[in-house]
Amino acid sequence: MKSNPTLEQVIRLARALKWCLKHQCTTCGAHQFRATLKVFTRDQLIAELKTLSEKCVTDTRNRRALLLIMYEMVFFEDFTGLSSELAGSTAGEFLDRAIRIEQERRLNTQIRVEKEQHEKKIKAQKNAQKNIWGAIKRKDMNAISHLLSKNLDLNEIGSAGLSLSAVLVHNL
Repeated sequence: MKSNPTLEQVIRLARALKWCLKHQCTTCGAHQFRATLKVFTRDQLIAELKTLSEKCVTDTRNRRALLLIMYEMVFFEDFTGLSSELAGSTAGEFLDRAIRIEQERRLNTQIRVEKEQHEKKIKAQKNAQKNIWGAIKRKDMNAISHLLSKNLDLNEIGSAGLSLSAVLVHNL
């Protein structure tokens, strides 16, 4: 009777045969690797991950395979917390680092998006501040109303030496 391979053997085989290990591959879906993982139950995968050698876990060539295995583990029906189950093992440390990196990436993305939104808002305010004077000259009430919604500086002094608020009160 043939025994199942170890997880480390599967990882080496995947690398040797150059199997796709991208967890969101839109071409093949990393089907060969995922199908090979099906020989393991969830509990067997956890046990195998705990016993992976430090060399296997720290080898950067295995990073995608390990991330894909852990990604697949999340979707087992009875997933309750892979990080706590792998605690104390090299694979657990790898997962914890991957989680921290992902959390940092998400935080950096959120900060970047908020900064871009803020810069866009400031740019819109500057454009509105510049364009309101023309709208006042044209007596375009729709444009004035729209531009005022951009939180303009009503104390800005225009070319006539009057503040925006004074011009608005005088002309409206």
